[in-house]
Amino acid sequence: MKKMYRPFIAVMVFVLAPLTAQAQDTARIAFTGMNPHVGQHLYFRIVDKSNNMEVGRTSVLVSVPNFTLGVGGIIPGSSYNLDFYADLTKNGRYDFPGDHAWRIVLDTVKGDTTVPFAHNTNFTDIAWVYQLSVALSGMTPHLGENLYFRLKYKGTGLEIERRKLLEVAPNFDVNFDNIMTDSSYVVDFFADHNKNGRYNQPGTDHSWRITLDSVRGDTVVPFVHNINFTEISWPYKLTVNFIHMTPHLNQLFKLYLRNNVTGTFIDSTTLDPVTQADFSVNLFSIMPDSSYNVDFWADLSGNKIYDAPPTDHAWRIELMDVRGDTVLNFAHNTDFTDIGLAVISGIDDINGGEFSIYPNPASDELIIRSKQNDRNITAIKIFNLTGRLVTDQSGIPEGPEVRVNVSALKPGFYILSISDGVKSKKVKFVKQ
Repeated sequence: MKKMYRPFIAVMVFVLAPLTAQAQDTARIAFTGMNPHVGQHLYFRIVDKSNNMEVGRTSVLVSVPNFTLGVGGIIPGSSYNLDFYADLTKNGRYDFPGDHAWRIVLDTVKGDTTVPFAHNTNFTDIAWVYQLSVALSGMTPHLGENLYFRLKYKGTGLEIERRKLLEVAPNFDVNFDNIMTDSSYVVDFFADHNKNGRYNQPGTDHSWRITLDSVRGDTVVPFVHNINFTEISWPYKLTVNFIHMTPHLNQLFKLYLRNNVTGTFIDSTTLDPVTQADFSVNLFSIMPDSSYNVDFWADLSGNKIYDAPPTDHAWRIELMDVRGDTVLNFAHNTDFTDIGLAVISGIDDINGGEFSIYPNPASDELIIRSKQNDRNITAIKIFNLTGRLVTDQSGIPEGPEVRVNVSALKPGFYILSISDGVKSKKVKFVKQ
């Protein structure tokens, strides 16, 4: 059963992928021997392996043991996961292992494809995600205008998907395919009312926000056009397409977005490991009229730490004067650039004085050790460079060594405040 929400304006954002029109083929599964699931619902979706984006989904009430089910939208040359499950528990939700679930992998499809599937007990946890549909109506004032939508987690603000479409009818649905039960989300969207291809604050453009708390499954949210606009501070999407990255298969790969002038870290993404020679990464944090360095490296040495080329392979793309959503293409080459991650480990002598702190830069964990064996560390606090407290571990179990999880911090410079009840010290460290 789909959960219904009444329309309202509140805080909630999701990152959405652009809607594009292109020739599409259909993937079908020819089911046989599905007798154990007659009378149950079967849910089927297709996921693009290169970016983990959903292509489409459908469902059916199984009435006979042999049948065929298909979803359109596959592109020749691409690879997909066909995920499907039978709702054995009949509760309208994915439960594993209570429900029966399977995955079929299609590599490099050539066009319309039909694959046979005979019922078996080789189940796979497919980590099923649910669909959010925003049902818009009365959008007549924006006919002929581009509409932009994004979905993000309510708590962290992390963007998940975004969509772009040209409005040709006053009533339509926009679907997002990556929501999870018991999670909360925000949908931000705007109509490009002045048709300049960019977000402008209302009422130049018209923008709204919808908040969803603790969704329970597939969800439909009705929205009727209104003039209760919300300032949504729209960020733009950077897509980097990588090709011929074969030398770095099964290696750690990291990409950083940094200020072009100061080198300050703005955003990052990690692949661990690289599983395909051709892949794409997305960041949702570039702004118009700004310039950036797009820095990335592959852990050729395998030690999980950045080493300047040629030990590891690293590159930089200068992205100047952003105008909006941006796509960059990169083909593997040996024109390496030292992106400076090894140099920044020397900011301040953090191992001088009363404490030793390592590693720096840190990806997941900082280890802090008192140099006085008779003193225990009693408090740890982390501040950003503006002085805002981002982590307070004053209630930690006291001891001569403390480990601090920093994996949730965004890349950049931070100030670490350490106390053992007698001495205190503030030092800079880098989250990479």
